[in-house]
Amino acid sequence: MSKRKQSEGCRPMLRRTFLFLTSLALARVVTDYLAIAQNRDSFLTLTGQLWQKLLAFLSSIQSNQTPQPLPSNPIVKSAKTPQTLPSNPIIKSP
Repeated sequence: MSKRKQSEGCRPMLRRTFLFLTSLALARVVTDYLAIAQNRDSFLTLTGQLWQKLLAFLSSIQSNQTPQPLPSNPIVKSAKTPQTLPSNPIIKSP
């Protein structure tokens, strides 16, 4: 096994460990912050305001979109069909 393959094998594990420890520390900080009632109230107020702004933004995007009209008669060209077809085929009766 080459040295390059060994070093690449260690990197994902180090990255996952770093992300795990960072998220664990962040969870502790958030828990301590939200343990105070005033912080919880301000956080909930801020979250509600952001939610309302997000809904208003999404509704404005949807109202600005106009549906594209579909073509009434799409033309499909195929190599197997003749390019010109008679409008009234002639049928001979016996």
